This record gives sequence, structure tokens and C-alpha cells, in this order.
Amino acid sequence: MGVGKEWPDYMPTVDLSLTVTSGSLTVGATSKVVNYDKYSWSPDQLTAAIFKNGSLAQALDIDSSDGDITLGSAIAVSEGDEIEARFHFVDKLSLDWYTRFIGDRTCFMTVGAGDSTTTFDDSTNTMPVPSFDMAFGWDGTDKLKVGVKVNNKNGASEDMSLKTRLLASGGAQESSTTIDLDDTTNAQTHTSSFDSTDVEVACEMEFKLDSGTSTPKVRDTARIVIVEVTEVPDYPNFPTTGTMLEQRRPGGLYSPRFAEPV
Repeated sequence: MGVGKEWPDYMPTVDLSLTVTSGSLTVGATSKVVNYDKYSWSPDQLTAAIFKNGSLAQALDIDSSDGDITLGSAIAVSEGDEIEARFHFVDKLSLDWYTRFIGDRTCFMTVGAGDSTTTFDDSTNTMPVPSFDMAFGWDGTDKLKVGVKVNNKNGASEDMSLKTRLLASGGAQESSTTIDLDDTTNAQTHTSSFDSTDVEVACEMEFKLDSGTSTPKVRDTARIVIVEVTEVPDYPNFPTTGTMLEQRRPGGLYSPRFAEPV
């Protein structure tokens, strides 16, 4: 299974309205996380918050029984303020229990003049989720290589960013590749700037996609953080064979998992 075919069920799907009235930002009464039942709530696997101009303004509450989103009190805003509603979750991956999948879905809006309501749902300011297959592993020079084969761009207007980076005390070695979502023919690859012996603590892969270039827009960021680098296989003959990311439903909850090499 391809990673893009599975993540839509697990990334936070929201029906969210942000209303500005007389300089105060509130959350609409019908706002909710639609797929709230996909998450564990003891402790909360999914959290959310409002950021104003890049700084935390206030946490959002998500009701574990019905997914309703509420804001404790109105947030004072001014014309031109950049508002982000961030939904964040962390999960384990079956490659190794130390490996983490970290996902963020962020809804962006800019406060305009006067009163307004900005809506994010399945028909307004939607987030496209392209379908693609993915494989990764250490190449012949021990670099982390990632392959992506796009199946369908699903209406995406922007290309996807794919990054690898070290997470270490000595500083991150980060490199980036643009994945052309219009190319449904070729397997596109990215190779890290570090090798396996450089990994002191952990390394990660990051996929990032925006729904557009200006606000309002939505952004998905998915990070796979790998601690046990010896568990990562050699890069396969992708897309013919490979270790792909798929989603299973153990214990009644959805969770992204690494499949067996195929």
C-alpha cells in the first residue's frame, strides 16, 4: 500500500470555522475533528492550539467523546495578524517502537478588515491528499535514500517537499528535494546529506504539502523519526520492491505502520 492512500484516514480531518468579530477571534460552535475516533485519548494522542503571528495564543480543546473543538476565551486580533490552527499528533511505528510518526495539519488565515468567518472543511479550503507509494533505505554509500512514486495528485496545486535531517547535538544535516506531483510515471528519489554512521541520536524524513500559496490554506506535515538506524533496510528495487508505509487498525485504532518488504 502507498503512504498517500493511507494517511488521509489518520491525519486530523477538521470541520473548522474561525470567526473574527470586533477584533476578537472565536471558534464556530459546530467546529469538530471529524475523525476523532481514530485517536487514543488516554493520554491525548491528538492536541491542538491557535497560534498568532507564530506564537502560541491559546490551546484548543477537543472533546474525546464527539470531537467537538472549543476555545476557552476569545483571542484579541488585529488586521493583518497571521492565524494558525495547528492539530498535532504523535504515534509509534512498527519498524521499531522507538520510531515515531509525527503529523501536523495546520489551517492558516489572515485577519482582514472588518468581521469575517473563515471555514475549513471538506468543501471549503480543502487539503488535497495525493496518492503515492514510498520506499526508503540505506543506499550503497550508506546515505538514507527515499523513493516516491506518485499515483494521483488528487487536485494538489503545489508540489511536495521531501526532506531528510539529522537530529543530533552536533547540529542537523538537512537536505531537501521537490517532488513533482504531476509526474505519475517516474519514481522520484531523494538522498540524505548524512550517512548511517553520522546518526548519533536519530534521523528523520519529512513530507510537507500546502493546499495553496496564499491564505486561507491548509498544510500537512508528516515526519518519520527513526532512532534504531540498524533496523532500516538497504534501499530496495523501488518501485518493484520495497518497504512501504501502510496503515493498519490494531485494537480498534488507526495507526500508520511499516509493512514488511515486498
